[in-house]
Amino acid sequence: MSATYDIAVIGGGVVGTAIARELSRFQLKSVLLEARMELGDESSKGNSALMCSGVDVPAGTLERQLVQRGYARYLAEAPDMGLPIRKVGAITLAWSEEQQSILEHDLAAARRDGFTVELLDSAEIHHRWPQFGPGIRCGLWAPDEAIVDPFSGTWGFQSEDYGNDDYGAAMSGVAVITPGSSANHYTIKVLAQEVISQREDGQSHLLVARENCTGENTNGQLSVNCTLAEPVDNYQPDAFVIQAVDHDHLGGVLTTSSGASVNFNRVR
Repeated sequence: MSATYDIAVIGGGVVGTAIARELSRFQLKSVLLEARMELGDESSKGNSALMCSGVDVPAGTLERQLVQRGYARYLAEAPDMGLPIRKVGAITLAWSEEQQSILEHDLAAARRDGFTVELLDSAEIHHRWPQFGPGIRCGLWAPDEAIVDPFSGTWGFQSEDYGNDDYGAAMSGVAVITPGSSANHYTIKVLAQEVISQREDGQSHLLVARENCTGENTNGQLSVNCTLAEPVDNYQPDAFVIQAVDHDHLGGVLTTSSGASVNFNRVR
């Protein structure tokens, strides 16, 4: 069976899922293609988890502009999507006069581009980080450098948000569906990933569960009930009802969480 799409995104890592999410906001027929059974199972799962503000990217380049835009957008959208982020800062050290001259040049360029940066002298550096050895002349401190969860982004970008005034949850999963022992019955194995974010304090955590499910097709609706393949703290088995929205999408409700929507891309 063949299908025609306006755009095909190849690769279901953090970049591919982010692009697919953005394309879903337009009147386009798009498809996300991933060779492996799970999203984010290649480069994305082994990245460094660093989120750069762009301060260490060469000044005056398109790359710096794009990194700045991506950083600002992640900061704006991550809380509502339940994506964890922690600003830890970063410092670049100079041990020689030549290196200090480079950092002073980088400081001026970064400030021109709107970055929050500071040049710390040797005394201040050793006051903050007494474990550093001798010989440091100065350091360029960038407090906005951050770390993120390499996995939550991939799942969050291809999930729908739900919850209430106290928390938000981004949930997604991979399901393998096979015919059951009788007509209109199916056996389903689900890998569900759910990021719970407390709206008040921004704290979030990731729950991962493997579920064994059964589905019954009644009047075009598939009613699915699951049990956990192994116990997971604070995770309840899922149940949902879905039906065809159009030729390429399924949608419905998660009946174990009031008002929660469920959306799937149909995979052939």
